[in-house]
Amino acid sequence: GGAVSLNSYASLDSTDSTWTSNGGYYTHGAGIYAYYDNDITLSGDTFDSNYATYYTSGYHGGAIYLGSYSDLVAEDTLFDSNYGYHGGAIFSLSYNSIDLTDVDFNSNYARYYGGAVYLYYYSDRSHDGGEYTSNSSYYSGGSIYAYYETDLDLDNLEFVSSNSLYGYGGSIYQYYY
Repeated sequence: GGAVSLNSYASLDSTDSTWTSNGGYYTHGAGIYAYYDNDITLSGDTFDSNYATYYTSGYHGGAIYLGSYSDLVAEDTLFDSNYGYHGGAIFSLSYNSIDLTDVDFNSNYARYYGGAVYLYYYSDRSHDGGEYTSNSSYYSGGSIYAYYETDLDLDNLEFVSSNSLYGYGGSIYQYYY
């Protein structure tokens, strides 16, 4: 991770923090990298212009990368202008739980899938209140890409001007394998 790296069985509580321009090459989760069985709680945070990339190949989660068996709880948080190969703002690999309340995603971009959020392999996600505005991906899921046994519980959200350039789901693409 560019700013914080959590290996295994660690916790992170952050309130009113700003995570700006973190990342670089060879970096998953430019703001926060959580490898295995971590608990992350965010309140009032801002993730702005973070990037996870390696030239033209895959590094994921411009702001946050969740490996496996981790929990992310966020409220009143903003993800703006983050970039990742998959998951412009958040990438979730497997068996993670993500609970968002009043969280906004603006102008995040993924080189491939999930302009704002990429969920893979048994990742559960709830989001109550917030906006997805002008997020984009080159392929599917301009705002959210959910693949392989992922559950979405989305309430009181607004999707505005998100797109996928050459794929499906300008706002949401879910493939329940």
